[in-house]
Amino acid sequence: MRTRDLGVLVFGLGVFVAIIVTSFFFSTNAAMVDTGCSLEKGGQLCAAHQALPYQTAFGLVAAGLIAAVGLLLIIQDKQIVQEKKVEAQSSAELAVMRVLTDDERKIIEAVQKEPGVTQSTLRFKTDFSKAKLSELLTGLERRNLVKKQLDGKTNKVFLAS
Repeated sequence: MRTRDLGVLVFGLGVFVAIIVTSFFFSTNAAMVDTGCSLEKGGQLCAAHQALPYQTAFGLVAAGLIAAVGLLLIIQDKQIVQEKKVEAQSSAELAVMRVLTDDERKIIEAVQKEPGVTQSTLRFKTDFSKAKLSELLTGLERRNLVKKQLDGKTNKVFLAS
């Protein structure tokens, strides 16, 4: 069972308990009125009538806490799903980086640091000749790791999505 499903279940349980406690309060209060407990005896209410609001408040607080735990579980599930996506993306990137040559890795890292870097700027950052950089970029582009976008007389280089 996913954390979200458990959270929905626990939240529903909290709402159910709140409904039961509220129902208990009104039915018990009505029963005490019918039996004459609500009449003041010497300026004081009967013991049951005095305890009922405290019991109801305690029950509603407990129901609220149960519902809050349910909401926390639902929120936590969203965070867990996001963390798993990031983790999967990171492990995929690591797997790609492992199969690249040192020169290709150097290009990818430079483009990661500055997306949209021009090919001429990339040449200076990587210290490759025009021919070598062009050849490496073509290979990376063929493997859908980078994409080149024509910008005037030069190309801007981006990581492929």
